[in-house]
Amino acid sequence: MSRIELDDHDRRAVEYARRLLRENEPEARPVDEEAAKAWQVDRIGKLLATADILFRVIDGGES
Repeated sequence: MSRIELDDHDRRAVEYARRLLRENEPEARPVDEEAAKAWQVDRIGKLLATADILFRVIDGGES
């Protein structure tokens, strides 16, 4: 497995992506049905943002 050298900007981006993933843990799901729907939409957005961040780090900042 190869490793990617990360500069400070990339490290911050990866840490932010990790934080987004932690916020998406299933046990964080609200019990209230209406709140759960909003949480699910937010969760999908955060997961897509996480993937985008990590792809940018891997690609060296290219979009």
